[in-house]
Amino acid sequence: MNTCRTLIGCWFVASLSSCAGEGELGPTALTVRELAARAPLSVPRPSYLQAALLVPPMQTAATLPTQTVVATVSTNHVGAKSTQTHDGVQSWFAGVFHEWLAVDLHYGAAPGLELSARSALSGWDESQDHFSLFDDNGNYIVRDESRLARNMASQRHDNVARLDLGAKVLLFGGDLAQTAAGVAVKLPIARAGDLTSGGTYDFAGTLLESVQLGDFTLHANVGGVVPTGTQTLFDESADIDINPFVQGAAGVTWRAGENWSLILQAEGNTSAFRDVPFLHRGPITFVGGARRSIGSSFVELSGGRGSDGSSSDWWEAFVGFGLQL
Repeated sequence: MNTCRTLIGCWFVASLSSCAGEGELGPTALTVRELAARAPLSVPRPSYLQAALLVPPMQTAATLPTQTVVATVSTNHVGAKSTQTHDGVQSWFAGVFHEWLAVDLHYGAAPGLELSARSALSGWDESQDHFSLFDDNGNYIVRDESRLARNMASQRHDNVARLDLGAKVLLFGGDLAQTAAGVAVKLPIARAGDLTSGGTYDFAGTLLESVQLGDFTLHANVGGVVPTGTQTLFDESADIDINPFVQGAAGVTWRAGENWSLILQAEGNTSAFRDVPFLHRGPITFVGGARRSIGSSFVELSGGRGSDGSSSDWWEAFVGFGLQL
């Protein structure tokens, strides 16, 4: 216990002392290259139908230097499969979600303030997806899923699914530790039948913490998401609401060399679908990957697997390329 108090005290003193005398909040000496070497994986967090909601990706608490712009393009793919029986009714979920191309923009708008925007071309793999979820009476509850039972196409398509806007404010910290607050909103712009935006406007708030210990940087994020508006994931007759949920993540980044970083992290959230027994458990996913810096750019690769196939994706694969503009 005394050791814990000492570590916490050292971190607090280091945060305050490194803030003092700086013209800009946070680790102003760090370049974008150095920030990328210490950041967690930027992989999105889709799991089952939560892919249609805003679950903020894990972030570092550090903000970009002022007037700096970083653009990232990426592709992400996840698969899930589960069969469950509730009240004598068997339901199953077999789905592959493709985020074919996503574009992220991050801008250091002011000292300690970073703005972001993200959009993605995505969709469910129509030939492999069967969301056969039923109510107690054996009726389909997922929108348009009953078309498949009649040997018809689900009519889902790839599309620009959503626009996510965000801001991150550094609260206090310096070169060794930073604490920040992040806010984000998801704007649904996809067709309702494609099940890629959920139809809801999602508002998220997250507290972010990063602590550097030599070549290692520890990260922790925790917050909540509130979906609002009319959902389009489930049939109207099913009378299902999308619920607010808690989300969080923790990880470590090891700067293994001048140009390489290795990252491990665990991500989870409570369920947004408490009215659906099949989906009432929140997902937990473990992700590992590497980032390679190349001048003012970087390449990131990662893969992950859920802790429980009944709530988390069985597999996920991500590739991203970032560039300072």
